[in-house]
Amino acid sequence: LRLNKVIAVAVSNISIPPMIPFILYGSMAMGGLALNKPTLLPLSSINLESISGCMFQYIVGSILLAVVASVIFSSITFIMLNFFRRNPL
Repeated sequence: LRLNKVIAVAVSNISIPPMIPFILYGSMAMGGLALNKPTLLPLSSINLESISGCMFQYIVGSILLAVVASVIFSSITFIMLNFFRRNPL
């Protein structure tokens, strides 16, 4: 497909370990907004029961975050590919 190797590696490694806390927080925040719940639990009250109670919020948030991120990044990619096209129409 003659893809740019740097871009292919950067995009394929989107969930590298340093990004995991941001992805988890974004998923909980999106789920909290969608379900009108608090974004995160206080650190002092985190236990297995509280985590399992927030699982639905996390799942809803992760699906919404994936959809929003895919729309945003695919739009940016489409605009950049049209801007840097070698043979303009």
